Amino acid sequence: LFPCADPSPFEQAVLSLSVRAWRESPPERLDSYPPVKAGTCGGKVLLTALWEAEEMRGEASRAAKVSDIAARRFPSDEGAAALEMKMVWALLRAGQDREALARALTLREKYGPGSAWAQSQPAPVREKAAAELAGMLRTLSERKFDEGIRSGERSAMSSAAAVMEEYFAARSGEPSDEDGGLRLKWAIALLGSGDREGGVLLLEELVGEQRGDVTGERAAVLYAETMI
Repeated sequence: LFPCADPSPFEQAVLSLSVRAWRESPPERLDSYPPVKAGTCGGKVLLTALWEAEEMRGEASRAAKVSDIAARRFPSDEGAAALEMKMVWALLRAGQDREALARALTLREKYGPGSAWAQSQPAPVREKAAAELAGMLRTLSERKFDEGIRSGERSAMSSAAAVMEEYFAARSGEPSDEDGGLRLKWAIALLGSGDREGGVLLLEELVGEQRGDVTGERAAVLYAETMI
């Protein structure tokens, strides 16, 4: 397949034909397809285009397999983190929340600050990825928390707590004032998941900060109720 530069009209036509052909083939076979197996630019372009095509037609499971192959064959690619984050959202849109959550929980280790991928990227790339990852984890954690509040299911609260832990591990610096509300939700999620010790420790931290805001007041009330 063609090189990394913007494809010519002819190369674009070849790419379109390749995508069309692979849409009718098992994605697992891509691993042994020479341009992909050799890690060429053409292989990378094909995987990206095929992922977009599968996602657009609602084939989240096939798109996930293509994304996994891209991550294996091009682990240090600049767009690897963005593609995997897009895959999480695609799975959520397809209603595959469990798989989306499982994937999200691996992203900090793979692409977060200090990861091998981050260390191999220019500062602007890794900083953008870190900000996008933190934003995705925060949004996902609040989504799972709201689900847990509505349903009362312990599993949803456990998922929310797990993603919140990843968020605070992934973000840079000390928690901001804006993070106070999320830390309170984290404590509630821990308590709701059955992790009383973890929830109480987090409430103690919030109360000990003597915040003087609504979050501090709610934390103090919840702490008092929990210790009764």
